[in-house]
Amino acid sequence: MNGFRFAGVYALKALKSYFEIEHMQAHTRLYRYFAGFRPVGLAFALFSLLNLALFLLISLHPPLLEGLWLSTDRPWGILTSMFVHWELDHLASNLIFFTIWSALFVTVNLLSDTKARKRWSRFFLWAVFLAGIAANAIEFGAWGLTGVSYNSWGASGVVYAAMGVLLASALYNLPSNLTALRTAVAKRRRKSRKIQRRLKLDLKFEKIFLVTMVSVGVVIVFLSQLVQDPGAFFSAGPGVDVLAHELGFLLGFLPAMILFHIHFFKRGTRRKR
Repeated sequence: MNGFRFAGVYALKALKSYFEIEHMQAHTRLYRYFAGFRPVGLAFALFSLLNLALFLLISLHPPLLEGLWLSTDRPWGILTSMFVHWELDHLASNLIFFTIWSALFVTVNLLSDTKARKRWSRFFLWAVFLAGIAANAIEFGAWGLTGVSYNSWGASGVVYAAMGVLLASALYNLPSNLTALRTAVAKRRRKSRKIQRRLKLDLKFEKIFLVTMVSVGVVIVFLSQLVQDPGAFFSAGPGVDVLAHELGFLLGFLPAMILFHIHFFKRGTRRKR
């Protein structure tokens, strides 16, 4: 009887150790898969929490909206207005699209090494918020010069900045992603005798294929819509601050392209040595 009890306890301990090891291995694999993207998660957390917190405060005390929006007599709105929303659908659309652009940014950079991921993720974190602030500052200055007075609020400038950084990142990574896909296709054609080896190659191929297709899709969809219908691309319409959208996108896209180009040039120079 004692022997059965000992065997049962031993089996339970062995099973517990097995699941603990499996959990640790799964956690390690997940960490390695998304290593370097922590700044993107931080950007998402800050964006979501600030917008939700201010929306809740304005819902409880509506006059707060007028004190936080951007206008010629409220210069502090350069900072505060990009986290202010009055309508729930406006807040929801900005949260949804910021989430989508952040996820796509992570996806198009999945084939990069951890060092490159950290570099571009830190840039994403700073660029989206600084671009939103700069867009509001330019708009505030333009209102002062022209004598026009408007009231503006919402996080769309930040969302379009994230969109600009995403497009620049997709354009930068597209050549290397296509090269990785060609290499993966060539390896896949060489049939492996071992099933485990073949499965590993298939999983790697699926990852490379997904990342490459997302990069291609982002470039084609964004550029085609921007050329064919810029009004729809920047959500032009009555009561919409289109200038904030345009400035946010340009201030996210252009610095990212410059930074990526400088890095590409330096990387190419190092290879020649």
